Amino acid sequence: MAAALLANMQLLARFGVTPNANGLSCSFLGCFDQTGSPVSGIVYYLTSPGSRTQGSILQDLVSGTLVPQELVRAGTYLIFLTAAAVVFSVFWINTAGMDAKSVAKQISEIGMQIPGYRKDPKIMEAVLNKYIPPLAVLGGLSIGILAALADFLGAIGTGTGILLTVTIIYNYYEQLSSEKLDDAHPIIKKILGE
Repeated sequence: MAAALLANMQLLARFGVTPNANGLSCSFLGCFDQTGSPVSGIVYYLTSPGSRTQGSILQDLVSGTLVPQELVRAGTYLIFLTAAAVVFSVFWINTAGMDAKSVAKQISEIGMQIPGYRKDPKIMEAVLNKYIPPLAVLGGLSIGILAALADFLGAIGTGTGILLTVTIIYNYYEQLSSEKLDDAHPIIKKILGE
């Protein structure tokens, strides 16, 4: 979602562009060169330095061609992507029914309780509130940093694309492992550890 937000900001920046004498097309969010790459403005600082055609920020660092402006760009991109990932992570647990109140209700409905505490859902909610929101923030923070670093280093695809690929493959693995695999091919059984 954070990457989609950044892509939509770039799309919004391309509306109402007017060419100027320098060969740049500018809008209220920034200027673009002839190849469509941002060269200034807000949209420039919200794109990954690894998204350039010249290579990754790591290549620039090793070759000694890294300029301070690219470090500022990398820092703002990292901060924005990480903050957006944290916000979307907290938003997701609240809207998907994974917040402390919903989980406490689910636990009490199936007759379980937290050892050492009463079976009251309000008490379970208070205990779960110590863990669920900080873990959502920590998860969003780590995903945002991982996606930004993959973008900086010029990973195949983007950091977000890699995360989506791994998540989709893992979900297929879980789905296949939960199904009955008696009549599955022996290779599938071997992969799933059956």
